[in-house]
Amino acid sequence: METPQKQKPEILRENPSRIAVRAYKPTDEVPLKLVSAKEYRSHSHFRMEYPETWPKFFQWFFYPDPLTIQNSFGFRVIAEIVLSIMTVQIILQGYDAWIYQGMHHLNLLVHEAGHAAFYVAAWLGHENLTYFMGSGMQVLLPLGIGIFYWITQREIVGTSLMLWWSFENLVDVAEYVADAKVMVLMLTSGRTGSESGYGGHDWNYLLTEWGHLRDCLVIADWLNLIARVGMVLSILWAAWSLFYYWVYQRPKTGL
Repeated sequence: METPQKQKPEILRENPSRIAVRAYKPTDEVPLKLVSAKEYRSHSHFRMEYPETWPKFFQWFFYPDPLTIQNSFGFRVIAEIVLSIMTVQIILQGYDAWIYQGMHHLNLLVHEAGHAAFYVAAWLGHENLTYFMGSGMQVLLPLGIGIFYWITQREIVGTSLMLWWSFENLVDVAEYVADAKVMVLMLTSGRTGSESGYGGHDWNYLLTEWGHLRDCLVIADWLNLIARVGMVLSILWAAWSLFYYWVYQRPKTGL
């Protein structure tokens, strides 16, 4: 008896041209891809109210943490107004502005603290550092506080206040630099640097050592320009924070 041979399975080939296309009915289920509102916003165009649509640079520098009642929005507005008035006074009258002279006493304490903190550098043969850190501490102390506050708190108004103080100190430094050649400015010792001989005036000593004493007025003008621009930008940065909070963040918090 013959054994039936196994038939090889035929490979079925479909002719695409003969496949019937079934029309969908209105009642058929259609697969949907759900997209969250956050995912949609993150891929949409720039929207002021959605910081996730901003470029990373703007998110880091221009998006403040939302304020609350405890953050004293009203106090921040008052501080912004006061800083604006002080800035206008300093821009118009410079070092002679009465409001600046009041700040000068605080700046002077920081200046002398800088000399004291780096006094040991002179013993190690770095007299330039000791002389420089009087004016340097005036600028670097508030700048350092501002940077630390921004990294830890992300609060623009408080950070801009420290930056404003740092730039305001540049006006004080510029006046000292401008006096480097003539040395008529009254120092904390109650005398001018010219009466104390070489080394009695910080910037006379530094610019002489660096070979730029004759450029003291040019350097002072540049410091004044940087100071004024910096103070204005600090105020505008704080104003942006208050504006963004009031228009975009406050309605979301319901305060």
